[in-house]
Amino acid sequence: RLRLGIMICFDVEFPEPARCLALQGAELLLVPTALAAGEMGAQTPFQVMPTRAQENGVPILYSNLEGPTASLFFCGSSAIVGPHGGDIA
Repeated sequence: RLRLGIMICFDVEFPEPARCLALQGAELLLVPTALAAGEMGAQTPFQVMPTRAQENGVPILYSNLEGPTASLFFCGSSAIVGPHGGDIA
C-alpha cells in the first residue's frame, strides 16, 4: 500500500505542510491546485516543487488547472518530481 499525503493549492508554498505529511509516513505527495498564470504560476512547478520534494525525500505529483475561465487564465505546468528534486514527468 502506498501512503499518500494531500496538500491543496497554496499549502505547497510553505515547508511545514509537506514536512508534516512526510513525518507521518507519506510516500507520495499529491498537490491539486488552480494557480493562475503569472510570475508565481510559472515558478511554482519548476522551483517550489523540486525544493519540497528534496527537503522531504518524497516524490510530488503537482496537478494544476489549465485554461481560461471568465476572469482568469490557469497556466497548467503540472509536474511529477522525484524525491531528489529531479523531474520524473
